[in-house]
Amino acid sequence: MGNRLQTENKLKELYFKYSWCILKIIVEDKFGDIHVGTGFHIGKGLVATARHILDNKKIKSIGSEASVDPVVVNQIHLSANAQIDVAVLETSFSLEKSMDRVFYHIGKKNIPARECRASYLPLQETYDDWIGSELILSRCLIIGYPQIPTMYQTTLFAVAADVNAVTGSYAREHAHYIVSNIPRGGFSGAPVISEYDFVLGIVTTSFTKRNGVTELGFCGAVSVEPLFVVLSENNLRPEGISDEFWEA
Repeated sequence: MGNRLQTENKLKELYFKYSWCILKIIVEDKFGDIHVGTGFHIGKGLVATARHILDNKKIKSIGSEASVDPVVVNQIHLSANAQIDVAVLETSFSLEKSMDRVFYHIGKKNIPARECRASYLPLQETYDDWIGSELILSRCLIIGYPQIPTMYQTTLFAVAADVNAVTGSYAREHAHYIVSNIPRGGFSGAPVISEYDFVLGIVTTSFTKRNGVTELGFCGAVSVEPLFVVLSENNLRPEGISDEFWEA
């Protein structure tokens, strides 16, 4: 019980640390319908998300709870392979102003946000053939913008989950983490953050049989390898990546 409580407290700490880095992406499809997805900042204005959020849609707005200025999308990068469900946005997003303006009163001290908040989410430096069963049944945190019935607006939503499996799929390329969260619309593009403080993958899919109800499927998060591929193809290096890994 003690270890479980320590893990849950760790996930709360990770939520506080990274929630500013989670962005709500509002898009409009060709029929004029509005949809909401999630993205996350990986440094230098780069926002990672799921490709299907953007396919054949127009971005209406993008921003986080800490966004001070309007976020401008300068370029959208997709894989040449339409089956790879990741995308990278080059944007003007920055948390610098919020980091300088916000303070937290802790004990008898005023702590600047810069000392307790993160400006980007760190990626796990790994490729699919390095992934084993080491993280099975470890805890993870998913933060995103699922649409909640009867609510006036889409709000930031956090889920603590377990990593249940690491698997491949004949229907989708790259390794996927199966996590114990119920798939929900709007969580697409959200990061799966390991209790060990790095991004394991990106929520992209609900594994269902034939035309089964999406939210009764298994929640799948693609590994970060395809994200690294898109970044490398476009010479976009996120924050926190070592020279040794980037140049490999």
